[in-house]
Amino acid sequence: YQHHPTLLANGRILLFDNRGAGDDRSRILEIDPATGADLWSFGMGSDASFHSRCCGRVHPLPNGNMLVVVSMEGHAFEVTRDREVVWEFTIQERLLGKMPILNDLMRIDPTHLDASFISEVALSEVR
Repeated sequence: YQHHPTLLANGRILLFDNRGAGDDRSRILEIDPATGADLWSFGMGSDASFHSRCCGRVHPLPNGNMLVVVSMEGHAFEVTRDREVVWEFTIQERLLGKMPILNDLMRIDPTHLDASFISEVALSEVR
């Protein structure tokens, strides 16, 4: 159930593995395609537990972290190479009593946003 492969600049492949940590647990996996070796993973052992029986995405970020989208839980988080979750988001609202699927998410560099937009967002959070 591995999918959403991303070829990294170092030649490794990053994957979202829906059931790689067990039937009810997903994981993020970075492998060496030449050897098949697992070089880095998140979601195993004492790492945070998450599960998406289908869908799910992982995006490498410029700062070296990973943006993980757990589609079926309506959840996303950013994790460091040291396996520390530094940011997370969960859809709180239900639609007709069901969890909406979070298909994908993109991290936007705030330096690319107009200052007036940032000010408006900051004001709306205070209200």
